[in-house]
Amino acid sequence: MKVTLEFYGRLKDQFSPTPLDVEIKNHASTIESVYLWMCEKHSIEPEVESIKPILNDTFANWDDVVSANDAVGFFPPASGG
Repeated sequence: MKVTLEFYGRLKDQFSPTPLDVEIKNHASTIESVYLWMCEKHSIEPEVESIKPILNDTFANWDDVVSANDAVGFFPPASGG
């Protein structure tokens, strides 16, 4: 199934500055499994505890199931002062 992955903040530098259309082979994928797959693909240490997942423009839970044509986003923690 095809999904669009979007990265925000510093995650754009780690993964992609523009949305990615990717093919997910497992049709019962959760947001977390998609994120972990991307981390493995890019050799990046996962940050599940600090990143907030987004599903179709709404904050979501890591165990939410991804469906065909969904937009899945990853929002890093805010920093600064």
